Amino acid sequence: MKVFVRDLIKDLHIAITGNEDWLRSIYDHFPLRTKKGDSSPSVPRLTGDLTVSPLPGGEIFRITGEVDYKPFVDCSRCNDQIGLPIHAAVDIYVEPQDGTQEERDVNLVEGDLDRYFYTKGVIDIEELVNDVIHLEIPSQVLLRSEDGKSCMVCGDDVSGDKIFSTGEGATSPFAILGNQKH
Repeated sequence: MKVFVRDLIKDLHIAITGNEDWLRSIYDHFPLRTKKGDSSPSVPRLTGDLTVSPLPGGEIFRITGEVDYKPFVDCSRCNDQIGLPIHAAVDIYVEPQDGTQEERDVNLVEGDLDRYFYTKGVIDIEELVNDVIHLEIPSQVLLRSEDGKSCMVCGDDVSGDKIFSTGEGATSPFAILGNQKH
């Protein structure tokens, strides 16, 4: 979704229902895998409410609100897909980008890390929402039971340091490396 800053004289409210075409690229990041014989679960929809507010001067804007989504992500333990509930608050400042992208990359200052930039008078809401969702996903996803001792997806014990059993018949995914010639 693109918002033209020339049209932002007063606050703009954006209600996200989950059916907008511009969400397709976000949905494509989280494809749903189904196993043979499984009934297809419904594809989760991203919803939320955002408000784009012009600040005094008219060149800087504040985007506030929240987004909710439950994408399917891979469990870091068993690689099965799990729905990861995300509820993210949004509070971002957007300002015009000065110079080329290469100049901005070279001349970053600390304050640039907390801001988004728009070019040619257009704020890209899809880019902002995409970033918000991806930043909410932890680098390792593991749904633990209430006692923290087992994976809620596969049921395996996750309380110890050892992930893969070295007992009879069990092989580590790294065992093939032992066969490599030096």
